[in-house]
Amino acid sequence: MIRRQLTVKLREGVHLRVATAIVELVEQHRADVVFEHQSQQANARSAIELLALGLVPGAEVELRAEGPDEALVMGTLIRLLGDGASGR
Repeated sequence: MIRRQLTVKLREGVHLRVATAIVELVEQHRADVVFEHQSQQANARSAIELLALGLVPGAEVELRAEGPDEALVMGTLIRLLGDGASGR
């Protein structure tokens, strides 16, 4: 399992188009991905769950990925959301 703390760098935060892109990305890989923000968790295969987190610019979020493609999907998500990521 890989965990990363990330600061959302997107100018408009995670809105519907971004959430949809995340879902499409995760569905192409063999890894389970969970976003956690302020004690709420969202499965990255659900755009509605991602939107419910309310990830605005500057929001701190923890990403967790587990599975054969965990490193690949994590690296791609970090590039998509911004590079304010740190290992943990």
